[in-house]
Amino acid sequence: DCETQLEKAGYVVFNKIEKTISNMYWYDKKMLNLYVYHIPSIRKISTATTISSKSVFKTLKRCKLTIKKEIAKEYYYGKTG
Repeated sequence: DCETQLEKAGYVVFNKIEKTISNMYWYDKKMLNLYVYHIPSIRKISTATTISSKSVFKTLKRCKLTIKKEIAKEYYYGKTG
């Protein structure tokens, strides 16, 4: 039963992350997708796309922060309300 609850919680978190990503600006979505699934290196993304590594870093940082905030809203603030 504990495993079932963990699976359910993981499923809910995964869905929340997917929903958050789908609501992001197209550029952020593309950059995050590139980083997660294709090129897990900021420098290599920068070289492949000719976008500065600083811009790639800032975009990925913004994406990660957005995802963390949305999950925090759901689990820290949503449960008390």
